Amino acid sequence: MERAPHAAARSGTYSHGLPMNDGSGSRIRGVTPHAHMSFAPDESDAMEPSVAVPMFDGEDSAPPPPLLRGTLEASEKERAEHPRCMPCSGMRLISSPMVLIVIGLVLLTWVPYVVLNPMTTTPARLCKVILTVLVLLTLASYMQVVFIDPGTVPAWFHEHAEGSPGVYQVCRKCNAYKPPRSHFDSVTGRLVLNMDHFCPWVANTVGFYNRKFFVLFLLYACASCLFAAATIALLFGDAVLPFGRPCRARGACHYSAPLLIALCFDTIFGVLLICFAGLHVHMAATNETTIETGCTYDVGMRKNWEQVFGSSPYLWFLPVWGGGPVGNGVLWPTR
Repeated sequence: MERAPHAAARSGTYSHGLPMNDGSGSRIRGVTPHAHMSFAPDESDAMEPSVAVPMFDGEDSAPPPPLLRGTLEASEKERAEHPRCMPCSGMRLISSPMVLIVIGLVLLTWVPYVVLNPMTTTPARLCKVILTVLVLLTLASYMQVVFIDPGTVPAWFHEHAEGSPGVYQVCRKCNAYKPPRSHFDSVTGRLVLNMDHFCPWVANTVGFYNRKFFVLFLLYACASCLFAAATIALLFGDAVLPFGRPCRARGACHYSAPLLIALCFDTIFGVLLICFAGLHVHMAATNETTIETGCTYDVGMRKNWEQVFGSSPYLWFLPVWGGGPVGNGVLWPTR
């Protein structure tokens, strides 16, 4: 007998609805069958049983069920309310000191480079401006991923799932209907849309609505570290040697110790972030997460990228909302 979700589990967020077929042969996953359909296993947590999920198969598909059509107005209204601030919880409060630690690490790159290094040459001033811009982009992206709610299952989906018995999974841990690609986050205690992971460094879960800013944070942090390390080595030259002795060459700085510390720090973190940022860029381009690998949601690099960064290329690499990611985190197109 089908388990009905607890009423308390129906609260959540939602974005605008996707069309049942986007005209390119992609099918929307996670909707109730009406006419022609095919079946594929749902992407789910490893501990939860797999349930067949129907998909519309293309041009001959009948219109969506009346229940789904009736939810579009409510879903558009919820979409307009995004981005939302992530609600506070005990674990977020416990993890909050990590936010100050990350900001301090970012400043560990910027302060020795800009504040403690009074170089006055034109190349040095230009480098200081470039690094300052990179640091500001890093911090802006970081604060977005800290505060933006990654998204949880919207109330309209539970109503739709109740009218489609046997189609959708019921989460064992929260007793709520579970859309494709959503997973239960034990840290925040709720289902998260397109969940990637809970990151203590950002005191938040990385999911559908804030994944763009997490990737941008990694990219700009990596760029800041590598730029600082390279220009310290190239432009400041012997300003990092000898250790702790006054440097007068090219008016670099009064003491080389802060620059040497910054050079070591930026080199180590830059190399680590190359690997980490590269992994997440690859997963965004192939529509994967750290939970889901080799899944069936790869609909081409451009569409995959838009489902994380939005539809406007001009805003892809800016830490701004810009309309948010394409889709709603509930219905997913497949090939």
